[in-house]
Amino acid sequence: MKPTLWIFPVLYLLSMLPCNFTFAHGGDSKREEPKPEKIVVRVKPSKAEAMDQVDVEKFMDSKQLPTDVTIINCSLSTAPCRGITVELLDENNSRILVGFTGMSGFAGFHGLDSAQKYTAKIVSEKYEGSVTVNSGHVVSLVGDRITK
Repeated sequence: MKPTLWIFPVLYLLSMLPCNFTFAHGGDSKREEPKPEKIVVRVKPSKAEAMDQVDVEKFMDSKQLPTDVTIINCSLSTAPCRGITVELLDENNSRILVGFTGMSGFAGFHGLDSAQKYTAKIVSEKYEGSVTVNSGHVVSLVGDRITK
């Protein structure tokens, strides 16, 4: 019998045997490798913009707002302003942005100049209110019912 003819049957039989090998690369380990954290880098917009509610919620979870972001917490005595239009006015009382409070009562603006003061104003037939705003802060805007 040629020496090479008996190698294949032996290899075949060895491959049929049950085995429980532990490989040096940890193939038998039950431990999961840690996944790298996904780092999201916020890009400041090139011009001032109103934020959507998803972005406002993300910023509300952060410990410190970026200097170009302002969040308006709009409320009417004890309840949040829901579905209210909030205008952002510059120092000359010119409207520069319009935002909307969602169900949470928050409106947000980003891309603002941190050296400038703004005024946030409620635009509604039923309610009125305004507050001076500096960017980089969450500001409370308390509205009152308009009485005629």
